[in-house]
Amino acid sequence: MDDELVGSTAPTGTPPTGPNLHDWNTALAAPAPDAVAFSDGAGLDAPSLRSTTDAESGPADGAPGPTRGRGSAAGHAGRAGPRLSKPKPEWRDPAELPGVQRAHTGLFGEKLQALDDAARTVRAVMDSIDVNALSDPEVVALTQMVERTGRPVDAARVATATVVGYRSRSALGRESLAWRFGATHQNDLLIRLTGTSVPEMKRRVALGEKVAPRAWSGAVLEPVFPFVAAAMAAGEIGIDAAEAIVTGLADYKVHGRFDANQTQVDGGEAALVESATGSVFGRTRGPNDPGSESDGDTGAGTDTDVVCTGPIKRLGASAGFTFPADRIREMAATWQAVLNPDGAAPNDAVFEAKSTFSFGKLTQGLHPLRGGVTPELKGIMQTLFDSFLSARRAPAFPSAEEQQRIEAGELVPGEILDERDGGQKRAD
Repeated sequence: MDDELVGSTAPTGTPPTGPNLHDWNTALAAPAPDAVAFSDGAGLDAPSLRSTTDAESGPADGAPGPTRGRGSAAGHAGRAGPRLSKPKPEWRDPAELPGVQRAHTGLFGEKLQALDDAARTVRAVMDSIDVNALSDPEVVALTQMVERTGRPVDAARVATATVVGYRSRSALGRESLAWRFGATHQNDLLIRLTGTSVPEMKRRVALGEKVAPRAWSGAVLEPVFPFVAAAMAAGEIGIDAAEAIVTGLADYKVHGRFDANQTQVDGGEAALVESATGSVFGRTRGPNDPGSESDGDTGAGTDTDVVCTGPIKRLGASAGFTFPADRIREMAATWQAVLNPDGAAPNDAVFEAKSTFSFGKLTQGLHPLRGGVTPELKGIMQTLFDSFLSARRAPAFPSAEEQQRIEAGELVPGEILDERDGGQKRAD
């Protein structure tokens, strides 16, 4: 029985039924957990797995014992849901478990070692660099390269957290990965494995559920957001921008709240990914597409009228600008109005709101400002602020006060510093 408890596997790719027919979250495509990884008790002590309740232990050596009927505690637990009457295994460091130790050997162990070597290389390179001593061009180049290096790691973090979370869902009962490891729930297992916070784990899993492959009736389907998934796999989009696109368009995807044209939704996703990455992502030609000679034929630059059905990959560089994640979030809101123009007024007043501005009552020498602006007006105001507050527009001549400080030796001519903060500058 102990072997059954520790060696059971969590089913994956089970087609949803009933009210969950369209809940794709119950059908993430992931390989079934390796039962061998948890054989031999997975390194857990036998006493920690052995039941201590009379209802679970039979008479010794055939001796008569009390009747165990359906009214027992085990019977009630069985009717209530997944049977969890057995005591949960005690938590131990996964590195001490034989199954995890075996994972570090063989071909898979070589892949783990390659990741460890990559992390060691990054540490060695950064240890050899004195960031404070870098020139301006060098620190700018390093900042971009560090971000580029971290994006594949972020994508891998999302992928692994999603699979662990799926295999640890409470509906699996004793077969839950979290239960078999002695954790209380999926987030408890994830934070024990990674040392991160629950909000961060929820963030990764929520994003992963939208960019992970899906299973349906035994077939593996592409993610709900295939363009975002392809950009993350290519290491060209960060988690912030990916979240902005997924959050902005989630209600307009298949089975969403709004009846939007899915072709337009896919176009919006592709456009937002292009704006976030500076790269064009699109479908490549599949083996059955007209004019396709191989699975790797991208069809880029030829036969533009041919509809491609292959996987989404990077096709080339974009001719437009690249925008940060905050700007992508604003652009996603604009796409919401495009995808649901008729429902914009009743569903979201933001798109029909008018800018407003007023002064509050004088308090502590200041009148508080009250109001709000539309995205269009905010863009105009931000452009004005950026133009006048640019570092290139530093004052060329000292003011009267600055001249007095120069004469008093408190300020060096030619190095006039603007000590106002951002809010004071915008007010001025």
